[in-house]
Amino acid sequence: MAKKNDADTAAKKKKTFLRKPQYEGGAKALRDYITRELRYPADAVAAHIHGDVQIRYDVNDDGEVIDAKVLRGIGGGCNEEALRLVRSLRFVPVRNRGIRTTSHFDIVIHFRLPPPVPAVQHPAPPPVALAYTYVPAQPAQQIPAQVTAQDTGRQQQTSYTWSISIPPQRKKNNE
Repeated sequence: MAKKNDADTAAKKKKTFLRKPQYEGGAKALRDYITRELRYPADAVAAHIHGDVQIRYDVNDDGEVIDAKVLRGIGGGCNEEALRLVRSLRFVPVRNRGIRTTSHFDIVIHFRLPPPVPAVQHPAPPPVALAYTYVPAQPAQQIPAQVTAQDTGRQQQTSYTWSISIPPQRKKNNE
């Protein structure tokens, strides 16, 4: 029976000697952050590059990533994007009995191409139709003009006025 008590005591006393920094919110929050902040490089999309990038990084006792390197990469700008993401991580600082420690972590960042979007073909715009109506102006009534000294030397000018109106296009029922 003494052995049972020793096992219970050992289970209760089992503690980790050094605590490791944790991302605030846990592993799910870390994955959510990576998913939200990941920017797929345009070069990788154009070259149809996809896969996993494995990063090894160190976190100091203040929760800052101090060193990050690619262990396994896929190129096309994905390695650099994965390093950018890892370097932007901030962890909850840890104090281990007054001892400053550096923790080592590995992470795999998945780069998956977005599904191809089918090209939407827009119908060609309808040809523009222009219609105009010509209505001759009514002859102006002749009003006898009084000639003054200022009006001499001027020629009588004729002016024309046009009014063009373009009716708006009607939308088709299927649009």
